[in-house]
Amino acid sequence: MLISSRKSVSVEDLLKHKYVTDAVEGIADKEIQSLVNQDIDEVRKYFEQRLSVRLPQTSEWMKFRERFYRRNIIVHSSGITNRIYRAKTAYRGKDRRLFVTQAYLKESFKLFENAALKISEQFDEKFGKPS
Repeated sequence: MLISSRKSVSVEDLLKHKYVTDAVEGIADKEIQSLVNQDIDEVRKYFEQRLSVRLPQTSEWMKFRERFYRRNIIVHSSGITNRIYRAKTAYRGKDRRLFVTQAYLKESFKLFENAALKISEQFDEKFGKPS
């Protein structure tokens, strides 16, 4: 997967490592770090384009996305909805503070579990189950 990456590595970065395997691990870590800092829609696009892993556009995915954007407004805006949250979710109300209830959190865990299972199944199909 890293072979097809469009990123480059400096000689300085390579020489920081004693072994080639350590350099590859460092490159993989950089790739992962750049991915986790992306918008959830960009992560989805990465999975589809680079890994051929497809997540169905279902109501479950829309709820999953909403969790991502709610997390962002909770962390960065004290839970107050904003233009980005409205643009990325189905929320059409006035800007107000959103909270996370016990029921919402429970459903969120289930959504994350289902998404991880779907991704895992596709990885197993693509790369084979580990022995």
